[in-house]
Formats: sequence, C-alpha cells, structure tokens
Amino acid sequence: MTTKLNNPVWVMSSAFDKLSLPELIQTTKRIGAGGIDLCVFRKDGTREDHTATHLDYEGFTPVKAKETLELFNQADLKLSLGAFENMIGGDPEQRVKNQNHLLKLIRIAHLLGGDENNVKVGTFVGYNHELGNQLDGFQKNLDEYKRVFAPIVNYAESLGVTILYENCPMEGWRSSRYSSTYNNLPAVLAARKLMYAMVPSKAHGEIYDPSHDVWQNTNPIDVIRNTDISRLQRIHVKTTRNLQTAARVDWGGMYPMQHVDAELAKKQM
Repeated sequence: MTTKLNNPVWVMSSAFDKLSLPELIQTTKRIGAGGIDLCVFRKDGTREDHTATHLDYEGFTPVKAKETLELFNQADLKLSLGAFENMIGGDPEQRVKNQNHLLKLIRIAHLLGGDENNVKVGTFVGYNHELGNQLDGFQKNLDEYKRVFAPIVNYAESLGVTILYENCPMEGWRSSRYSSTYNNLPAVLAARKLMYAMVPSKAHGEIYDPSHDVWQNTNPIDVIRNTDISRLQRIHVKTTRNLQTAARVDWGGMYPMQHVDAELAKKQM
C-alpha cells in the first residue's frame, strides 16, 4: 500500500537507466512516487555518468506529446525533462550540441504543456576553465552564461516553459589534482542570484540539492533561508556524508585535498 504525500516525491530516471519508459513508469508506481524527472540526455553525448534517455527526442511531434501525456495520465503521474551537461565550457563542438539539445527539450516541454502542466526543463550551466583561469575568471564565466543563456531563457519564456539549474558543482568532471574542481556555475547561491539579475526573467529557476552544499561545508538551511523561493521549483534528495577529515576541516581544502596521505595528515595535526 502506498500513500501520496502533500508534497509529492518524484523519481529521477537516471537511477533506472536500463529500464524502458513503460518499465520506469511501473517502477515509479510501485515505489509510490508522484512523478518522474525524465532524463533525456543526448544519445551521442560524451558524458558517461548518471545519464539516461527515456524519451525519443528526435522528431518529437504534437501527436507524440499527446501519446506521452496519455501514458502518464493513465498512470496518474506527472513529468518533467532534464539533461545535465556543460553548456558554456569544455569541447566547443560538444557545448554547441548541448545547447541545441536544450532547445529541443524546451520545445518538447512546450508540447507537453509547459508551465501550465508543471513540465519544467532541468539543466546544468557548466563552467569554462579557459576563462576561469584568467583574471576575473568567475565574472567572465558569468558574462559567458549571459551570452549563451539570455536567448535560451527568452526562447523558453516565449513558449511558456521554465528552465531549472541544478546546483551540483560536478567536481568529478575534473581531476582533484587541479586547484579548482568547480565545474557548474550555479553551484553556489551567490552565482544563482547574479544569474537572475543578469537575465531578469521568471522563465528560469533552480533545482536545489542540499547534499551539494553539505559537501562544500555550507549549511543548506542558511541557503534556503536566503533563497528566492519563487525560483525554487524542485528539490533533489539523496543521502550524503559530512566527512570531518583533517583535509576538509583543518586544512581548508576539499576536493583538491582528497588524495592527501592519511598518515601524513595525522603527523601535521
């Protein structure tokens, strides 16, 4: 027996990347969740971790949209879309493909009812380390974000769709031997506030995952308290650990310090 909550819990479909869409829907019903964040990554993408493609995005038509909505309505489930890639950095050819794919997902969300049907589009922004290594590198990444995303957000707004940025820093995209493993611009609240000021539209907001702030030694309660709640559309929930190691607590490091020898760390204390 399952009971639906007042604040519905959804399933992130990348957790079930081997299942077909019908199997995913059956699994979601068995769990008792109220909806699915459908991961719709590029089939030719270069990202290998935590990906799934649970919707055929090529040639998605109004007829296909109707069939998809009927499938979810029959199961009494809601849905959203998402593909989480680097949109402003990394390989130039891949980033353009990622941007074009995001535009496809926005159009699909529109066909599925968009904001009126609570169908949002989740994404990363990414980070450009070539710019980041320069003087005022963070500001240059903000400027690049505005150059790339201002027209994308405007397009989404024109179709009645909201884009949502997830706050994962994606440290795993870069070796911890670099001095910076910050790979996703909206990974901190200050950046998100600046992004909304630079692109003043209500057609973009955020997916907040408290675990990412825990790993950055930031109190999620403080973040929520200072968040514009009108921007907060989704919350990702998963377990995490606050590792109170010498590297993290006493040395002020985080990801770059993970490979410090444990015995050496003890000797320095």
